[in-house]
Amino acid sequence: MDTHGHEPERRIAGEGDWLRRVRAFDWASTPLGPLTSWPHSLRTALQLHETEIDHLRRLQGLSTRLVRNDEDEDALLQEVVAAAIAITGAQSGDLRLVHDDGALALIASQGFERSFADFHRAVDATQVADETASTARRLLIDDIAESPWFDDTTRAALEACGIRSLQSTPLLARDGRVLGVLSTHHRDGVPGERDLLLLDLLIRQAADWIERAHATEQLEDSERRLHTILHQTVAGILIADADGCLTYVNRCLCRMLGYPEDELIGKHIAAITDPTCLEPTLDGVRRLESGMPSLTLEERFLRRDGQAIWSSASVTSLRGPDGSYEGLIAVIIDIGDHKRLEVSLREQADRLELALQTGRLGTWHLDLLTLETQASDQCKANFGLAPDERLDFQRAFEEMIHPEDRDAMRKALAQTIAAHGHYDAEFRVIWPDGSVHWIVSRGRAVYDADGRAIAMTGVNFDDTDRRGAVEQLRENEAQLRRTIEDAPLALALHADDGEILNLSRHWTELTGYTKDDAPVLQDWLRRAYGIRNGGFGEAIERIFGGDHAMVQTDIEIVTRNGQPRTWSLNASSPGKLRDGRRYVVAMALDITERKRAEALMRRSAARAAFRVSLSDLLRPLHDTVEIQCAAATALCEHLGADRTLYAEVDENGNTVQVHTDHCREGMPSASGRHELTSFGDEMGHRLRAGRTVVLDDAHASSTLGQHERDAYERVHVRAHVSVPLVKEGRLVALVSVHQASPRLWAGDEIALIEETAERTWAAIARARAENAVRESEARLEAELADATLLQSISAELVHEESEDALYENLVGAAMAIMRSQFAVLQRLHPERGAGGQLELLASRGFEPQDTADWTWIDAGPASRNCSAQALRAGQRITIVDVDHEPQLGGTADLDRYRHAGVAAVQSTPLFARDGEIVGMLSTHWTRPHVPAERDLRLIDILARQAADLIERRQALEDLRFADRRKDEFLATLAHELRNPLAPLRNCLHILRAREGDDAQLHKLHGMMERQVSHMVRLVDDLMEVSRITRGEIELRKQRVSLRDVLETAIETSRPLLEQANHHFELDVATESMQLDADPMRLAQVFTNLLNNAAKYTPGGGNITLQTHRDGDVVEVRVRDNGIGLTAEMLTEVFDMFTQSEHGRAHSQGGLGIGLTLVRSLVEQHGGTVEARSAGLGEGSEFVVRLPLADVVHVEEGGDWPVVRQRNAMSIVVADDNHESADSMALFLQMRGHDVRTVYDGRAALDAIAERLPDVVLLDLGMPTLDGYETCQKI
Repeated sequence: MDTHGHEPERRIAGEGDWLRRVRAFDWASTPLGPLTSWPHSLRTALQLHETEIDHLRRLQGLSTRLVRNDEDEDALLQEVVAAAIAITGAQSGDLRLVHDDGALALIASQGFERSFADFHRAVDATQVADETASTARRLLIDDIAESPWFDDTTRAALEACGIRSLQSTPLLARDGRVLGVLSTHHRDGVPGERDLLLLDLLIRQAADWIERAHATEQLEDSERRLHTILHQTVAGILIADADGCLTYVNRCLCRMLGYPEDELIGKHIAAITDPTCLEPTLDGVRRLESGMPSLTLEERFLRRDGQAIWSSASVTSLRGPDGSYEGLIAVIIDIGDHKRLEVSLREQADRLELALQTGRLGTWHLDLLTLETQASDQCKANFGLAPDERLDFQRAFEEMIHPEDRDAMRKALAQTIAAHGHYDAEFRVIWPDGSVHWIVSRGRAVYDADGRAIAMTGVNFDDTDRRGAVEQLRENEAQLRRTIEDAPLALALHADDGEILNLSRHWTELTGYTKDDAPVLQDWLRRAYGIRNGGFGEAIERIFGGDHAMVQTDIEIVTRNGQPRTWSLNASSPGKLRDGRRYVVAMALDITERKRAEALMRRSAARAAFRVSLSDLLRPLHDTVEIQCAAATALCEHLGADRTLYAEVDENGNTVQVHTDHCREGMPSASGRHELTSFGDEMGHRLRAGRTVVLDDAHASSTLGQHERDAYERVHVRAHVSVPLVKEGRLVALVSVHQASPRLWAGDEIALIEETAERTWAAIARARAENAVRESEARLEAELADATLLQSISAELVHEESEDALYENLVGAAMAIMRSQFAVLQRLHPERGAGGQLELLASRGFEPQDTADWTWIDAGPASRNCSAQALRAGQRITIVDVDHEPQLGGTADLDRYRHAGVAAVQSTPLFARDGEIVGMLSTHWTRPHVPAERDLRLIDILARQAADLIERRQALEDLRFADRRKDEFLATLAHELRNPLAPLRNCLHILRAREGDDAQLHKLHGMMERQVSHMVRLVDDLMEVSRITRGEIELRKQRVSLRDVLETAIETSRPLLEQANHHFELDVATESMQLDADPMRLAQVFTNLLNNAAKYTPGGGNITLQTHRDGDVVEVRVRDNGIGLTAEMLTEVFDMFTQSEHGRAHSQGGLGIGLTLVRSLVEQHGGTVEARSAGLGEGSEFVVRLPLADVVHVEEGGDWPVVRQRNAMSIVVADDNHESADSMALFLQMRGHDVRTVYDGRAALDAIAERLPDVVLLDLGMPTLDGYETCQKI
């Protein structure tokens, strides 16, 4: 097969001539005869031979193309599939190769009428290829119809495509790995043995080519990545040959030395080495030549501009296959910054206290006059001596200091003394065991008054470990590829999606993480680059912004075993991988010790600054709570704690009171009282013994039980430091610092807390002493002012006419005496509610909306208000802290206190001269408060004055009320006495005008008789009033039946009930209930109640009388659905001369003493009476409760009915007194007038609208509409 751009396929040697000769030969002259006459089997054999030769020729051509490097890979793979189809006589075929994830991926296909994807959507033949790959063996299927590999759907689809059989052969690498699968599909059965042999030859060629292509690609990718890493790493790398000449340098080294790459190549190592370090460098090279595999040098390299830079070089020898030395490779890191940092740290360490044992630091002192040497144990250890051995100055120079360093040391000492400067030297010492160690020594000279050096003092440390060797590099190309893994520094290569491509062993040693810990390391990398949200790739792109960009920063890490470390991170992004991802090379240097030294200095400075600021903060304060708060705030913020408090301890040494604390956001306050035993007996013992308690984690503590852990959980504490203040043998206070999470407290932190506790106690003691003096002076002034205030209030009570002004002055004085923020004065109304109600007279300090709910306070058992509690207790009640008062918990009263800003309250009852409580005087504070005894004594004096004021006001109100009732009584009496007189006068006029009409005279006589009876009843009522007021009603008690008494009362009231068309229902218990009672008076009680119900219920109403036994008491209820009563009238309705404003329209005469008489008679019988109503229009109910006797009797009394008449005349006369209206109508009619009579205001309006009269006579008190309302509507 010819391919464009390639030579035509070569035929097999001799094949072309042989076939031509066979075909050109005259076979007709032979016994075989012409070709066309040959037997079928012979012609078939010739054709097969031709076919095999064609296949071999094709395989030879394909083999030639497979070994070339310029062939198109896709075209070659398609040619492999085509050759397989031709060899096996198949109709179609496909080639699948194993992908990186192990799955088979389609590479090439031929012979399909439609696309291969469409074919496989209809036919799932992948199972055969997968089976071939998994078993690495050829799979032949002679008949698809009988094969178990396919389901019915797939089998039908294959047969529809004309496929009856197939074969699948694996492509195997030389090591047995499966590289892919080549499959062919057939209509007439699987290929024969010869075809399969040719197919195996084809597959072998294809497998070798694929394996070689993969290896070449991986090698190129590895070399490309290796060279990129070498050029882009943040460490300098060089390779030198056996003569010491440079053969390779990376870009980092070029930047480090300031050379272009072409100038460095070919230079000798000595040309870029500082002469002062040349000999050690060449000595190191010689050691590598002599067989040492690797070493680490710290030397100075020369830049192109002549500047010397300090570097650390990790050098590894390169050796040939026979082990001969061929050169070296060095990884070079610029440590100039670290060298300068070392100098800085040494200078700082010289200013710090030499007692700080940071690292292996030894101290020494040399007397220059006697050469006597004093050395610490660590200093001796640095010279290889035991603590009990003596370090002699002379011996050190003659035997211990390396001979090569002795002269330099002498010069350094002499120069230091002469220059009055600091001594700084690095030298080697030979230990007694022969080992050589590097020593770094720092010091200064001490001079006398004449300027003569008398001594030298300083420190030293063993620097041998820092100069140790780093990781060795591998010798060959494989070593170069794993440079990152073997690099003697923390080196990592990762992609921008977080995938870890490679790690150095040093990285793993420092962190404990390996490349297999990819998920953990990805999160680590996000923190390293400060990535919190968003895609990792986008963040890397933002950070580096392009190829060759670099990032340098310090980061905090945590190793796998949980140790925190600080790294100096240097990272660069050289470019992108073949798949388009950006990759990053990161190198890190552990600077933990340097950071710790810096942090130690910062903490020391911060502690000193804290001490100064605390002193400045506490000095001007005089209030002990402010001192506690200021100290707690400063300490909490300095330590970064969650909560800090100062607590005072009571006399028993167990209860602590926290007045104030400082809490960070999210931490609740711990103010209040706490028991030390809640946190374990051990804690109380330690604190009372004066020992500081330190707890790092309450959950992990083995000394705490579950009860103590729960106690810590309730106050949100996991770790704390508590410092006791024991004075004169008693625990008086403590300072406690809390953390809501576990915390390992440092020793300097604990010491600072202890020091702060003592400073706070001293400041509080000072403030208390100063305050005691001020309070003594203020107390005298306050007592004088209070006496003056009380005197002025007493004077105002005598001269001030405005009671409201006096009330305001009283609450103002109460606030001043009690030093409170609020005060209220209340008056008791015992008649309101079950336990009385307190009326707000005056308040001070509250907002108007806060006192709205306190205008009236129910003093019943359900109320938890402090005033109500004091009223029920009959003595002063003080609530020190409303939030911790059990009786207020979860009540509306607590919510009101909190809303008004009240934290503490006291309520003092106001007692009248007769010992009865008349009101309440209360003061309130915005913070928890305990009133002083002096304040309470003064408030009691003020309460006496307030009680007198309220008692005087009550007396004046009672006097005004009695006077108003007297006026009302006189007006009612006059009106009621005039009502019967008018009909009598009218009758007399009529009798005078008419004579001889017996019927009319009889009627008039009846009217006069009834009116006279009415006047008699009025006079009887007046007499009853007199008896009630003087208490002269006498009872004639006897054993009576309650049923008989009730029947008498009902019989008496029946005319009035029937007249109003009321529906009356009687529900009396069948059992016999007997009373010791006056039957006439008791019947009078129920008659009055029934008459009231009849009068104040509109016509056709419902009235019920019901009895019910409750133990030794009988309960009689009279219920109606009439006009009802207001809440105020429920108690006033039993007062003398009381008539409801809403009921006057329904009144049919009377003085308003009926219910007063009811209450008096019931109480004389040892019972009670109560009025109930849901409000106006909701009806009323009167409940009489009487004690039962052993046996029951009955008697009855009487009352008079009210008769209503109706008449229609000319002039409109409106009066609810029928007889008065009728007599007036008769009198006017006799005078010749056209009179119409009506008996209520509404009928009067109708009659006026109908008749348009000239004159209208209106009574004032009428039902429906009274005279005033009717007159207004006219």
